[in-house]
Amino acid sequence: MTIKKLAIILNIFLVVNFAQATCYEQMEDNTPTIRYIFSDDGWVTDKKTNLMWMRCSLGQTWENNTCTGQEIYTFENSLIISNEATFAGFDDWRLPNIKELISIVANNCNRPAINLDAFPGTTDSIINSFWSATKTNDNSSAWSLDFAEGTPRVITVSAYYQVRLVRDLSN
Repeated sequence: MTIKKLAIILNIFLVVNFAQATCYEQMEDNTPTIRYIFSDDGWVTDKKTNLMWMRCSLGQTWENNTCTGQEIYTFENSLIISNEATFAGFDDWRLPNIKELISIVANNCNRPAINLDAFPGTTDSIINSFWSATKTNDNSSAWSLDFAEGTPRVITVSAYYQVRLVRDLSN
């Protein structure tokens, strides 16, 4: 077998493995599917936090109950786009703060650490980390969340990450 064929087979294997989260039954599922109310319009409501989330990240397409595609944004672009977003008849979507993003981390799963029934199309790539609206004190960095492991990180605002918008139904 040539190195090229082996690389192709290995690449296919890795893509297939990254398409599903690894979840551990020994650990409590803090984001079970029953926690969410699902819509055919591509949003989900978290009954625990009373937050409505876009199931796809911005730039992805919602079709046949899944998300496809990918777009990444700088922090400043994510703020602009979130303020202009209209989706499923709502125009009050916004960038979540870091605590809100952490609320959808599945502590019993990784690669990605998120409920894939609620948020299909979320991969574990570091490029697929998500911006939060929470900036650092010096305004040169902001908090993001890497869903590969469910880890919050401080990143320079010029980096490019994905954006998932939220609405607060408590207001």
